[in-house]
Amino acid sequence: MVVSRRSERAQAFARRAAEELEVEVRAVGTVEEAVRERDVVVVATNSPVPVLDAGWIAPGTHVTTLGPKSLSRHEVPTAPADRAHAP
Repeated sequence: MVVSRRSERAQAFARRAAEELEVEVRAVGTVEEAVRERDVVVVATNSPVPVLDAGWIAPGTHVTTLGPKSLSRHEVPTAPADRAHAP
């Protein structure tokens, strides 16, 4: 699943990735649809604020974030990391 603020970009990326990687890739309309019930989530934005809700990420999901990572700038909320480090 892939999502973008611009639908045409998501669709173009999905087509290219599917062709190059020979796997099924589908553009979807919302971030929630892209991340909910997935085993792996990769977030690649330059957003200084979270682009998804921590509740959309199921326990056990592997999350990779490529964008900003600081206390004041982060594209993924801190809750998933807090859950991962909980005893």
